[in-house]
Amino acid sequence: MSEEKIELTHLTAQDSLVGIMLGALISDNSVARRESDYIYFFVRHLPVFSGYDEKRIPALKELINGTIKVENGYTVYFRLVLLALKPEYHKLAYLLASVVTFSDQQFKFDEFGFLNLLKEELDIDPEIANKIKLVTQIYNDT
Repeated sequence: MSEEKIELTHLTAQDSLVGIMLGALISDNSVARRESDYIYFFVRHLPVFSGYDEKRIPALKELINGTIKVENGYTVYFRLVLLALKPEYHKLAYLLASVVTFSDQQFKFDEFGFLNLLKEELDIDPEIANKIKLVTQIYNDT
């Protein structure tokens, strides 16, 4: 039985949040199972994803991965995922990306670079960003 192929013609706000988590997952160039598990967990349990079709995730991952891998990919990636993201979800997006980043407990330079770029793109106050990262590190150490 073949899996249904999802065509992404536009991104929703929910896709944008998932896309930001996928960017965090892809940024370290190694996909840890725990990072992927967190993404699916959040999609299944957070109210902001209510009604979201998780079958969109593989197509979204393919799109994000292809976007990031080209020259100036992060510039294109941020334009793509932030287009549908409402400003009131910026801190949530940063939090979700941080949890995914720290979930494998292997902190790589590329991941921190991604979080710093994301912080700038989302216009997150540096003090708030540092507190979010600290909380996610503590959360993932337990």
